[in-house]
Amino acid sequence: MKIVHIDDHALFVEGLKAILGHDIHTASNAEEGLLLAEQHPDADLILVDLGLPGMDGQALLKALFARGVVAPVAIMSAAEDNWKIKRCLDEGAMGFIPKALPVQHIKLAIERIMAGHFFLPDDLKTRLDQLPDIEPEEETARIAASHRITRRQLDVLRLMQQGYGNQEIANILFLSEHTVKSHVKALLRNFDAANRVECVRCAERAGLLGQVAH
Repeated sequence: MKIVHIDDHALFVEGLKAILGHDIHTASNAEEGLLLAEQHPDADLILVDLGLPGMDGQALLKALFARGVVAPVAIMSAAEDNWKIKRCLDEGAMGFIPKALPVQHIKLAIERIMAGHFFLPDDLKTRLDQLPDIEPEEETARIAASHRITRRQLDVLRLMQQGYGNQEIANILFLSEHTVKSHVKALLRNFDAANRVECVRCAERAGLLGQVAH
């Protein structure tokens, strides 16, 4: 069995080689991984880490499929970002293998995927099933658009919620204080708010900001 493993954690990669005993070809970044996948079109499995330097695992997954890779591709990572995992599965990944699984479980998961079956730990499946239909970022963008709030104004709004003043916001966002004041003025107008506190409360009620203790 031949495996292409794309992961920048050398110790984990070497450990997996010792455990599996398969013909494993490794790459430490996405660019090398794409080349390796092309060099081994007969691979039985491609394993991808989510947290790769440069092009991340999700982008690499898309690139692999765009190049016509026929081998099953699975994500094996220490990162457990539920939304990112869901996006990878939606793209066509054959499963997600947490690096924290016991060694024998990792081996069984890999063998299951190479046999053509989907693999997902039960606890992760439960978490993914409980995700809402729309990602928080998409919902925030939708609400912002409905209030005619730009991405930069949303950045300002989030910092206002944290209690930062105009000059502090300007320093954090690398803007002039005049520009920040213009954004704040626009936000007050959009929410028909008399002051910054009222503006933040309106944004929270609209679902633009997470609720914080006041």
